[in-house]
Amino acid sequence: MKKRRNFIKDIKALNANRKALRSFAKEKYIDEKGIANIHINLNSDNLYNEYSISKAPTLSSSLIEYIDSTAYFIPVEYPINIVVHSEDNIDVKQLENKLREHYWKLLADKQDDLRLNRIIAIILLFIGIFLLSIYFILTNIPQTKELFNEVFSIAGSFAIWESIDYALIIRNVLKIDYLNLSQLALLTVTEEKE
Repeated sequence: MKKRRNFIKDIKALNANRKALRSFAKEKYIDEKGIANIHINLNSDNLYNEYSISKAPTLSSSLIEYIDSTAYFIPVEYPINIVVHSEDNIDVKQLENKLREHYWKLLADKQDDLRLNRIIAIILLFIGIFLLSIYFILTNIPQTKELFNEVFSIAGSFAIWESIDYALIIRNVLKIDYLNLSQLALLTVTEEKE
């Protein structure tokens, strides 16, 4: 008879043998100055998207993906520095400008999401208050049907709960994304010759 694996015990054992993510990030990326260094091996072939034109090149999606996946583990309070290792002559300042532009656009989009989130939360709150007000007014009128009144009560309560969800939960996720993108929008790029 096969012995069943106890995944909960396995996960607890795995977590007990691993370092905290924060200390892992400090050991792997953070230098003595408190700067998170992401080392990238680049050459002129993998720097820009193959479909972009030379007048206005766009960064390769694999480069952006690598930076995103590596920066994910770095706590927000550490500034990020991209350390380029290359045998080619890469314009580090242009690369820095392109990376900052890319993350600035994402940051501006996230700001729009936060603004829209606030507007939706406020609108839902007012709709909920309005519907509950109608419910309380109709409960004092004896000719109205109770089922009709309950529809206003349920709809108003639902709108207020959705408003709270938008204001607290969804907004919190958007703020975390905003902080991570802010960290990347302020990155620097340096070069380390081989």
